[in-house]
Amino acid sequence: MLDESIGSLVSTVMQGDKPRVRIEGDVQLAAEINWLIDNVRWDVQEDLSRLLGDAPAHLVSQSARQLMSTVKQFVQSRRPSAAAAQQGA
Repeated sequence: MLDESIGSLVSTVMQGDKPRVRIEGDVQLAAEINWLIDNVRWDVQEDLSRLLGDAPAHLVSQSARQLMSTVKQFVQSRRPSAAAAQQGA
């Protein structure tokens, strides 16, 4: 169950942070899910290379990383600065 709005969730992920997740129920299951989140990484480029070949997969991955970087910069630039927030208060 997510404790955040979709906008703040996207912002958290774009910053490279893990979103806050609240799990109710089995503690062991929660520990296993936490381990998976911390340790399992999907190698998208490897999977794409099986479908498209090495060079196109590299190009798609590189383009996606650039797009994510651009979106992250845009999101950060749209945030009000701490100084501006204090002036408005």
